[in-house]
Amino acid sequence: MQQNAIDLNSYPKSVLVTYKYFAGRMALYSMNYKEAEELLSEAFNNCYGKALRNKRLILRYLVPVELLMGGYCSEAILEKYKLKEYIHLIESVKTGNLRLFNEKF
Repeated sequence: MQQNAIDLNSYPKSVLVTYKYFAGRMALYSMNYKEAEELLSEAFNNCYGKALRNKRLILRYLVPVELLMGGYCSEAILEKYKLKEYIHLIESVKTGNLRLFNEKF
């Protein structure tokens, strides 16, 4: 018996973004960080440009995953999406400043 493959491209972009967001979160909870980073990045990059709230929600998971994978989000993006709480976290990780980490978190 042959299974029918689902063609994700047949769905509206908004549905795909939502799917990739939740699939990325599931991958994160399963500690599959590479897959989580890929899915959340795709969700963020394909999210409607003016959907700032949605992009912010995606970044709340994408930024920590990127840190785990050795990447860093720019301060400008964090400020644009009102995620300033991550600025000190990224700075402490980049510099290895445990004191800053302990003071802020």
